[in-house]
Amino acid sequence: MTTLRNLILATLCVATAACERDFSSAPAAQDLAFSADTLSFDTIYAGCPTPTAHLMLRNNGDDDLTISSIRLAGGASSLFSVNIGGTSSPAVENVRLAHGDSLYIFANVRDPRPSNGRALTDITDDIIAEGGGNTWRATLKAVVLNVSRVGGTIETDTQWLCDTIPYLVQDTLRIAPDARLAIGPGVSVLMQKDAAIRVEGALVMAGDVMRRSQIMPMRQDGFYEDIPGQWGQIRIATGGTASLTMTNVACATDGIAVDSAASLSADGLWLRDVSHMALAARRAKVSLTNSLITNSGGASLSLTGGQTVLTHVTIANYFTWDARRVNALSICRADSADNMRVTVVNTIVMGNHSPEVEVDSIAGGFALFRNSLVKAEKKKVEAATDVFVNCQTASDAYFADRKQRDYHLLPKSVAVGLADIEGATSAPTDFDGFSRLDSDTIQAGAFQFIMR
Repeated sequence: MTTLRNLILATLCVATAACERDFSSAPAAQDLAFSADTLSFDTIYAGCPTPTAHLMLRNNGDDDLTISSIRLAGGASSLFSVNIGGTSSPAVENVRLAHGDSLYIFANVRDPRPSNGRALTDITDDIIAEGGGNTWRATLKAVVLNVSRVGGTIETDTQWLCDTIPYLVQDTLRIAPDARLAIGPGVSVLMQKDAAIRVEGALVMAGDVMRRSQIMPMRQDGFYEDIPGQWGQIRIATGGTASLTMTNVACATDGIAVDSAASLSADGLWLRDVSHMALAARRAKVSLTNSLITNSGGASLSLTGGQTVLTHVTIANYFTWDARRVNALSICRADSADNMRVTVVNTIVMGNHSPEVEVDSIAGGFALFRNSLVKAEKKKVEAATDVFVNCQTASDAYFADRKQRDYHLLPKSVAVGLADIEGATSAPTDFDGFSRLDSDTIQAGAFQFIMR
């Protein structure tokens, strides 16, 4: 019995020795390859947590190999940090890699600070693998964007005028009742996740045609440029006022909310890609001219009571991220005593619902649509002559390319030539800065120029 046991043990030892891997080979030039020549990071904001990216070093050879070293060229002083095969170090030695296997290398960026106050700084480094007298190299590359951090409460009149270095709101920015925040042309305000702006005093954004001001999420690159819900909302509280000229507001969760006895005026506003309601006003004063409200998961514009004037506005709600259950334009009286008044002139209300304006909910006497294109039931619009004057209905506005966010009109659009001169006189130049009054025909919506 003892002899049999010893024989079995000896056999197992021989078998184990025969299966043991041999990593004595050094890699030849063709044996190793990085999964990418360059590992590029999204734009990184100075002082903010950075994303982690990865690449792989693969053994394409027939033998198990030992790689002499894998290291960051910049060593410990590099602005990048790496984890090489589970080891967090700028360099590792004698790395074993079986044939057909890959080694993961994770990389991120330390807390870089652009030098000399510059807005942008490019940083690079290389990951170098060496063995058998051969060298393999992959480049790490990132763009660091400098930011001015803002937050808390603005107690006194303040100006943000820098159009090269964005202002970053990290939490809730509050404008106190006696304070005024003025934001100049071309200025970018970036919003972190769940960040919000609460206006109890006055917010004035004064962009122009060539340098639009903007309130945007931190992530705007590629996939993220039209993702809703990346930050909170702008809330104009009771007694607060906001004036937005040539301003983009994008990718919020709740868009702009205007509370009772607050006011919003906008000329050239583009409010887009909002998770819930884009603009909601209750017993407030709202005036929109030459403005776009596009793609929201709730109503593009929800009005409950108050005084509202829309002139040359384009509402185009083709939200695709979720099922929208309300019309693009929602109008509701707060109560029977409410002195609500809604005036819609030379405007387009369109979307992927049918209808986008519910005629039955709009009683005569407190709402008037004039020379506008609305997606609504034609017979009901024609019957409601006290509400709809010189208006047209259609299922398609024929925008140039709404999937590419181009809301200029094509020549076959019903909105071409629909607008009247009286409304155009109050908005003589369009969203792009083109004159309306120099043309024989005036287009409804935010754009005068027609795409051919």
